[in-house]
Amino acid sequence: MINLNDKYDIVIIDSGVNLEHPLLKGKPILGFGVCVQDGILRVLDDFQDYYGHGTAVYSIISKSAVNSKILNIKVINQDDGSLTCDELIKTLQFIYDYIDCYFINLSMGVRSTLYICELRS
Repeated sequence: MINLNDKYDIVIIDSGVNLEHPLLKGKPILGFGVCVQDGILRVLDDFQDYYGHGTAVYSIISKSAVNSKILNIKVINQDDGSLTCDELIKTLQFIYDYIDCYFINLSMGVRSTLYICELRS
């Protein structure tokens, strides 16, 4: 269960984590999913990774930062593996408003500079 009053060392924004991966199975992994519906960010219990990227990122970071408290946030659209700038901005704003952390890891790119000012702030 996620406690938003906790302090996290690292928040990973990616495609989630495959909790059944042989290298991670049985480890206590914290996370949740988010999606934007009708312009509102909704928090979901599911943060299962169906693409593998988030699992790889979590695995690398957790091995490098052994004593760190890591929170995974799944943001990738299940239908096509994409993420809009609006979804990314709303997720970052949610973290800023509700999650106390030292670092946020983003391992993704954007196709447009339309929202560059919002992403910088």
